[in-house]
Amino acid sequence: MTGACWFCGEALDAGAERCRHCGELLVEGARPAGAGASGPRGRDPWDPGELLRWTFDDPEWVKKIALGALCLLGGCLVVPMWLFMGYRLRIAREQRARPGAPMPEWSDPGELLAEGLRLWLAMMLLVGLLLLGFGALVGAGLAIDLLTTGRPGPGLALAVIAAYGVILFGSLALQYVLPAIELEFLETGSILSGVRFGSLWRHVSTDATDYLVLFIYVFALGMLASFGVVACYVGMFFTIPWAQFTGACAVGRFAARRDARARA
Repeated sequence: MTGACWFCGEALDAGAERCRHCGELLVEGARPAGAGASGPRGRDPWDPGELLRWTFDDPEWVKKIALGALCLLGGCLVVPMWLFMGYRLRIAREQRARPGAPMPEWSDPGELLAEGLRLWLAMMLLVGLLLLGFGALVGAGLAIDLLTTGRPGPGLALAVIAAYGVILFGSLALQYVLPAIELEFLETGSILSGVRFGSLWRHVSTDATDYLVLFIYVFALGMLASFGVVACYVGMFFTIPWAQFTGACAVGRFAARRDARARA
């Protein structure tokens, strides 16, 4: 078979019976509904335009995004936020297994809640390390002052400046590795995903250019989400779920692309 894969839209080798990018079997009975000779609806799943349109291809996109908005409205209760994170993870898992798949259902809330809680804990562990580093620096500066002068002084001031520098740098680094934490969690399901620094570095450094593109996608989607403020902030309850779900789609498709390259 030649042309593009029905499932991922990548170019096929001549006579291929299985896509070397996504691993799907290319027999006529496996062709997904609506897929043409140039891939799912003729689109490349890694194309930015395809990612931006992905949610709207689902005939029930209004309902699914509205459920995400309800979770955001109840986010002060924490539990709805875990449901929201669990749904994002479900999107990423399905896109990893089958790039171009429609938005999943909001079914089995218990599973969504458990997955979202574990992912939240994985991220909070790294945040906790940053806060621990801040406290350790401030405490060390205070201790030096008390031991040398008996009262807080320049040592504490310098320590606070250094601690805020650590928080600033750490926050920027955390922003960059958030997709890597999700990728690690997709592989392991462990709440330690956020502090497995060797694995996080592997996710960031392997296919580093693609990872940078993924980060730009996710960052740009976050910026687009802020446009909801123009509708008296109410619009953010649409733009934020849309951006978050689209970002999860990008994470899943990155994982699928990397898996396919590892198999090739």
